[in-house]
Amino acid sequence: MDFWTDERAQSVQVGAVLLFAILIVAFSIHQAYVIPSQNERIEFNHATQTEGELQEIRNSIISAGENGNRVPASVQLGTSYPARLVAAQPRQSSGSLRVSNIGEASNTFSLQDGPPSATIAEICGLSTVNTSTVTYEPNYNYLDSVGSVTTESTVTYTTGEFEGRSVQTDQLLVSGTTVHIYPLVGEYDRSSGGREPIIFQGNKTGEKSYNGDFSLTVPTKLSANEWKDILRSGENRASHVDEVTPASGRAVTIVFDTADYDIKCSPVGVGKDPDNSPEYSAGNGNQGRSGNTLGPEVPRISTDKVSVKKSDSFNLTAVVNDQGRGGNDIIQAQWSSNKSTNRAPNRRSNMSASDGEFDQPKEDVNRSIDTAGWATGHHELSIRGTDGNLTQGPTNSTIVNIAPLASAERAQIVSSRKTRNNDGDGVQDTVKFTLENTGSSPVSIQNITIRDAENFQVDQVGNGSTVFNRGWSWDDAGPEIVSSRTGSLYDSTDGPVPLRTTVQLQSNEVVSDGEQTEYTITEFRDNRFGGFGSNEDPGSQVTLTLGFEDGSEKTVTLDNL
Repeated sequence: MDFWTDERAQSVQVGAVLLFAILIVAFSIHQAYVIPSQNERIEFNHATQTEGELQEIRNSIISAGENGNRVPASVQLGTSYPARLVAAQPRQSSGSLRVSNIGEASNTFSLQDGPPSATIAEICGLSTVNTSTVTYEPNYNYLDSVGSVTTESTVTYTTGEFEGRSVQTDQLLVSGTTVHIYPLVGEYDRSSGGREPIIFQGNKTGEKSYNGDFSLTVPTKLSANEWKDILRSGENRASHVDEVTPASGRAVTIVFDTADYDIKCSPVGVGKDPDNSPEYSAGNGNQGRSGNTLGPEVPRISTDKVSVKKSDSFNLTAVVNDQGRGGNDIIQAQWSSNKSTNRAPNRRSNMSASDGEFDQPKEDVNRSIDTAGWATGHHELSIRGTDGNLTQGPTNSTIVNIAPLASAERAQIVSSRKTRNNDGDGVQDTVKFTLENTGSSPVSIQNITIRDAENFQVDQVGNGSTVFNRGWSWDDAGPEIVSSRTGSLYDSTDGPVPLRTTVQLQSNEVVSDGEQTEYTITEFRDNRFGGFGSNEDPGSQVTLTLGFEDGSEKTVTLDNL
């Protein structure tokens, strides 16, 4: 045997080499594409988590300022990746958390045309009222486009490479006629891949009442247009803000209209007491001495719906607080609307304590409000509390929008019946129904779709007859859809219309508010005789859809025909 020319082992060797090559390519694809994709998901989840933790930072600052206590918080600055048996993993990602002053030292809170005897420094009890931002900056291995998360002046927002700036929370700087600033005092700087703690310490809240218009300059990294959008949107819409304009440096000026205001300042220290001594403490009004002249405040007010359909209900909630203003139990909370309506006249109505009884200096209150009879448009809702000394505090307000009902909600079917078409065949092949506009504005019907009939043989509608002359043809006898108000709405001259076909009306059909109109659909047919069919009784039920000019639709089943 000649072994030098024997080739029997070469296929095994070639197969082994190819299999090894396939494994190398598969591993390379896994390392180059699958693992990065999985790690990007881990980093994305961490980015979402830190957004939530910066929102908690914002809540901690507000809580420390309002209650004058110590509030701990923390942020997970980096994230790790799962260990893999053979694939390589990058180092743990990291991030930084910094508290830094906004702009130069000259960027301070200031009042213009406000209380003549008080400055913002005197209200806050600080020599200079600067503030700082809390910013988390990630250092990911894969997601380069993910930007920072920042909290400043009760607002948390993200700044990404592609999506730009996106506000994540509502603002609490302005709540109705209460203007409450939380100057953040101190610095902080941590960079790591772990969880880093941070502590916020409140102290005393200064407060000054003022009747009139004024302006407040706020140090900020946000633009005037961004602040304008923030103040005029969300649940806590600032209804008394006239304008927001740019100020020198990194600041904006918020212009307020004339009203009775409470201007409040709650400095918060980073890791230490802010050491403020306000000239005007909460509860002493304009005197600069202790006392209880203002009554309970309403620091929070909100609705569970920004826009409410007319005749629907919404929930109005608020916090009424007499702490630091006398400490008396709340005995009453009342709400009112600035527009007189059947259910919400321009007088005050009682709210309920959320825990069932008014017996504490700080109460959560609520009221379910029915908007039947309300005018459409914006309604300003105001809440005022009364304490055990029968002292009423200042009001706070929010806005709810009452939206008109859609046409489909205003249009109601009040009757329906089946009849003959007077063509001599004796078949009840015609349906009539009456529509009533129960709303306060006209409805315009644009199209009708006949969807189904109880008689399974019926599959089209056509007003006419079939004629056979060397083949079946159609003899039109008039419109298929007729209005008692307008007359002919649709006439198919070239044959019946199949069921489930949306028919665009050929005439403008408007039903005024409070009026009724009867509509006739004729004749229901099968599809015999060349597809033109013969008249059929549709049965006891017909289902149809009405399409309206505002885009709404109403599907109804006409019963007991």
